[in-house]
Amino acid sequence: MEVVNENRTIIYEVEEKEGKSWVRKVYERNGLRYPERRGNG
Repeated sequence: MEVVNENRTIIYEVEEKEGKSWVRKVYERNGLRYPERRGNG
């Protein structure tokens, strides 16, 4: 559990500095399509 908490801390720090574009890169590098948000309605 300690490792998980440390990883979360790192993720939050990266998101503050660079935004969430890293998530899209992870999807793309694994050959997956990034899920787009859908509007309500």
